[in-house]
Amino acid sequence: MSFVKPKAFESSLQDRVLGLVIVIAVALLIYAIYVSQLVSSSQSDQYQLKAKLTQTYGIELNSSITLSGVLIGHVDRIRLTDDAHVEIYMNLDEKYKAFYRQGSVIKIDSQLGLNTVISGSGLVFLPSQEHNPLLASQSYISVEEPYSFQDLVKKWEVEKLAQQLVSIVESLAEVSQTIEDNQQNIAASMKQVNALTASLLTTAQQLPQTVQLANKSLESIETLSKQLQHTTRALQTPAIEALASFQETANQGTDTLQQFGQSVEQLPALIYQLDATLVASRKLIHSLDSHWLLGGNGEKNHIIQLPIHPYDDKLYSNNVKIESE
Repeated sequence: MSFVKPKAFESSLQDRVLGLVIVIAVALLIYAIYVSQLVSSSQSDQYQLKAKLTQTYGIELNSSITLSGVLIGHVDRIRLTDDAHVEIYMNLDEKYKAFYRQGSVIKIDSQLGLNTVISGSGLVFLPSQEHNPLLASQSYISVEEPYSFQDLVKKWEVEKLAQQLVSIVESLAEVSQTIEDNQQNIAASMKQVNALTASLLTTAQQLPQTVQLANKSLESIETLSKQLQHTTRALQTPAIEALASFQETANQGTDTLQQFGQSVEQLPALIYQLDATLVASRKLIHSLDSHWLLGGNGEKNHIIQLPIHPYDDKLYSNNVKIESE
């Protein structure tokens, strides 16, 4: 006995899609009821702020206002001002009043999401620094509006960018033309580079031999330097001894010259003394010759000539004068 499933119980693809759509619709309805309950539950202890926009940007009544993902209020009223701007009134939860400080900003959250599909674009509250004073109720708060395509075009200055791109393209064309015109010069330069490369290769091949010759020259210089040092050391002792002997001889010569100088200085005085002695002897002999006891004739003019060495005072440094009686 076999059991065959009736065709009436078989589900087609269309039935599955339809069931999925119904489930999504029920889920959206439940979420909308939940959001409305949250909004209705936050009606007590409201704190109202106002803001001006150039347009609505999809903001509707009861659009949510969040702070770090937490629902803190909703849009209570939207009206058009006399200068064709949009003014919105926002009811905020009183228990989050500590965050409502001066300098805070409202940002329009236009990202696509479930909340955006149900209640339109939302608002995000961005608090300022903690030391700023609190905003009073019914105060205006700044709004950070999203950029439209035209605003982005103005901000990025697309026309100037396009002109710059055109000028860059023209410059590239000129550069290409210049490169094409100078292709022959480039080819000649490449030939010169090749020749220079070949010359460098030749030089590189000859460089090891040059280095070897330089090393040999350095070794020869080092050997010569060692020989010179050895010769210098060998001649150092005799040279020192010869210099010492020369110094001793010079010292002896200096002493001899000093003694000779002293003798030369004493020579004039000795000559003066000798002359004075001769003069005195002459006078004594003259006196004895004329004395009568010795049998002299008494002649006064008889003079005994003695050999007296003539002297000249100009020849000596000591000017000694001997006065004769």
